[in-house]
Amino acid sequence: MALGALSTTVTADEVYARIRGTVTDAYGAVVQGAAANAETGYSKKVASDADGSFQFLQLPVGTYDVSVTASGFRKFMAQHIVLALNQV
Repeated sequence: MALGALSTTVTADEVYARIRGTVTDAYGAVVQGAAANAETGYSKKVASDADGSFQFLQLPVGTYDVSVTASGFRKFMAQHIVLALNQV
């Protein structure tokens, strides 16, 4: 009974995390339409917006590798990004 009284309710927003970023070239210019891919047992892809920004919403907590590709550019890879609850 005491454990039930101390438990808290977890809402759907509290079980996810997000990754967001901006894709730019070596001179700081934004790269529109770059493909970003987040992986941790499954793959999720998004494209960067006109301002170069991208965002992965509602990712389960865990460790991610993110790769970014765009025509005419070398592939960028960020590995071992650890996400906790509600982390951006």
